[in-house]
Amino acid sequence: GNFIHVNTVTTVLRCLSQAPRLPSLDWGAIIRRCMRYEDQVLNKIPLDCAFRKGTLREECVMFAFAHSNRVNQLLHFLDELSDVSRFRTLELNLQTSLLYHLAKFMKIFSASRLEKLFDDMADYFSSSSSSYQVYNSDIKSLLRVSFWKGLHKCLEEASTESLEYVTNIEKCMYLLFTTLPALHSDARSKTFHANSAKEWSETIECIGKAPHNWLRDLLEIPEMGIVQGGSQFHEVVKRIQARVRLVMIGSIPLTDLGKLRTSILHIKSDGIWDVLVDVVSVLQEAEGSVKRQWLMDAVEICFITNYPSTVWA
Repeated sequence: GNFIHVNTVTTVLRCLSQAPRLPSLDWGAIIRRCMRYEDQVLNKIPLDCAFRKGTLREECVMFAFAHSNRVNQLLHFLDELSDVSRFRTLELNLQTSLLYHLAKFMKIFSASRLEKLFDDMADYFSSSSSSYQVYNSDIKSLLRVSFWKGLHKCLEEASTESLEYVTNIEKCMYLLFTTLPALHSDARSKTFHANSAKEWSETIECIGKAPHNWLRDLLEIPEMGIVQGGSQFHEVVKRIQARVRLVMIGSIPLTDLGKLRTSILHIKSDGIWDVLVDVVSVLQEAEGSVKRQWLMDAVEICFITNYPSTVWA
């Protein structure tokens, strides 16, 4: 028989997403049929260079977002799709799309359902039995980046009155930050691993929008945590790196970094080389008085530290 090309169905859905309202039809059945359509006709129609597998299913989700406020069947569809038991079975491109568009759920879900959504996403990334755990490091990073982007949009759209939303977002950000890989650069080539650099960029952009009290607690440096070789050393270095990069984008003042300079300059340079590189970048834009204070501290510390090479690195 004759089959409608997948791209045609995708285009129709994209156009209908822009419609102010939909005719009275069984949209729940229609959207579920569209979700299955690609697999049903994939081997029965000619494919062209414009075809990309999974695009139709992504468009189904965007169509549902566009009309779920008026069509309960589409709201139920999104409710099912975002439940963690279903979410973990979805293909990668649909998972990343749902994570990226998290803020859209804030406009259609109730407070209790939204809380469950954030809990489900946190469970997906943290549970040892989650399908997330079977992915390789590159795909895991891609999913985390999508989650960071989605949380960033949520923070931008959350009103000051929706404190319960912000609390849920903060829990997810904390979880993601604990899984954030260390940011290392090759001291010879000065290049960053692409995935790690991208993830760090999205992380800093997102937490830079977070409430300052929460951010201060997230990046708090334990008094003994700065000890090199200690169990918390790498986590502390990550927090210092985050502080430096937040200063770079203007989310926190340089004075916050100044409080750590004595600790930073007391560590062996090869343990915090990346931190030192970032600090130098920040200081290049600082006022002369700030630069002088760092220099004076460096001169003083070089006579008492076990690692004078760090001071002059």
